[in-house]
Amino acid sequence: MFGRTTNRHGRQAYPWERRRRRILIFFVAIPLLLLGAFAGWRVYLQRGVAQRLEVIRAQGFPASLEELEAWYPPIPEEENAWKWYRQAFDAWSNPSPEQLEPLLPRNLEPPKRTEAFPDEALAAMRGYAAMNAETLELLHRAAAMPHCRYPIDLSEGQAIDLPHLSAIDKIELLLRFEVEIALDAGDTGRVLRALSDIVVLGCSLRDEPVPRSQWKRMGLNATACSSLERVLSRTALPAEAALALGGVLASAESPEAGLRAALGEFCAGIPRFSIPVADRVNYRLLFTKFRRVADEFVPCVLDAAGGGCVDLQYYLDAHFPILQAARLPRPEGLSAERSCGPMLESIPYRWAPRSYALRWQVGGTINLIARDEAQLRTARTALAVERYRLAYGGLPGMLDALIPEFLDVVPADPYNGEPLRYHILDAGYVVYSVSSNLSDEGGDERENNAGELYSSDAIFKVERL
Repeated sequence: MFGRTTNRHGRQAYPWERRRRRILIFFVAIPLLLLGAFAGWRVYLQRGVAQRLEVIRAQGFPASLEELEAWYPPIPEEENAWKWYRQAFDAWSNPSPEQLEPLLPRNLEPPKRTEAFPDEALAAMRGYAAMNAETLELLHRAAAMPHCRYPIDLSEGQAIDLPHLSAIDKIELLLRFEVEIALDAGDTGRVLRALSDIVVLGCSLRDEPVPRSQWKRMGLNATACSSLERVLSRTALPAEAALALGGVLASAESPEAGLRAALGEFCAGIPRFSIPVADRVNYRLLFTKFRRVADEFVPCVLDAAGGGCVDLQYYLDAHFPILQAARLPRPEGLSAERSCGPMLESIPYRWAPRSYALRWQVGGTINLIARDEAQLRTARTALAVERYRLAYGGLPGMLDALIPEFLDVVPADPYNGEPLRYHILDAGYVVYSVSSNLSDEGGDERENNAGELYSSDAIFKVERL
């Protein structure tokens, strides 16, 4: 009658006992339910990550640094050019500041394609080459080797140490000087050897699944092509030399270069997701600038609740289409890469802070590879034009005239799949690609605000009648 009830033992239960049971249920049962829901949520998210990784692996792509290491296997020592490059790097002699002074950018304005370097600069180049004669000989020996694999540890991810790249920078400058010295002396055999060594040095990085290595490879190809422009604008190469160099340039193309760079970037980024967001929060900023509380605190809470898996899913979803695009033939791959832009832009910072921070690294690789291919193909086509000129005493009216005696087919423009373009100029000719804007600018050059020539097209220009 006074609000009491009978419990299962037949004893009357007082209201305070019922309240105690409710409190126990609230503080024990509900947390257990929440813990179970949390565990289920984590399992669900981890399963989503595992499924995405399975799809990536099913396409033949490595999905971890260990798998990337296995994907880039070692080569037999007797076939590895590294042993010669290592000796060349060790034999390299650093010139004194006084010796390099005439060659510093502040003291040397780059000459036009048809002009030689000043005598003082050439003398400094000769001195530099003379003190590195052994290095040049070792580089030529390395160029004769079929393969190259530098000793790198891919397990270091984004912190990977690549000391050979800094050594290659020095060797690149030496070989550029060697081309100019040989060109000034009229020694076409020495010119051919130096240009070939530059291209083959780039090829030594061709299989390395590290973005920085691929950028360096493309830089070496650009150096070789710009040096060849200067050579052909000042002299004619013998037909045999032009044919041999054309073969070297053809071998420098690497259809898988974009895929290797993208895979290296992808696998190196995955370990970032094992670092808790809380370890990277600026707490001083958090408590001094209240407006940043949500931006800094919410990711920490989400990370503890499985947000790291959500973040990783965004990362995998952003990279997988890039990897697929890198495997496609170039025009289709470029279109596929451009279509990935909206997905990258839609990655939210608050829900996927690590993917958001890494998104600037994603994309653009295929466009750079296409630019590299355009440089190599226009240079190779120009060498075929030079062979035609030697054989018939004049320039061809169109590139189709080179077929089949000098080219099997006119190389395709990697940006649109159409044949490369060609114009005869008042003093020479230009072979060009439409480049990334897909607009035919006629291979024209313009001056920028600094007075430097540039072209919207990817051009190879020979200024010699």
